[in-house]
Amino acid sequence: MSAGKIIAYLFAAILIFFGVLFIWATFSPEGQLGWLVVGVISVGIGFGVIWFAGRSKPAQTGDGIHREHAATRLAFH
Repeated sequence: MSAGKIIAYLFAAILIFFGVLFIWATFSPEGQLGWLVVGVISVGIGFGVIWFAGRSKPAQTGDGIHREHAATRLAFH
């Protein structure tokens, strides 16, 4: 897993955590409706970051090895 994915997942976890806290605080006696909006948006962005980080393709490090191995096999056979 790349450093970018790790940072994205940590950022998403923080967004979701605080978003849930905002949603939860909305239903307290001092809660305001604006907190619900902030919480829902925060949770939505957090899940969007998870989706975006999860759909990026992993680096293809094995292609060069397979090509070199195939070229070596052709040269020696």
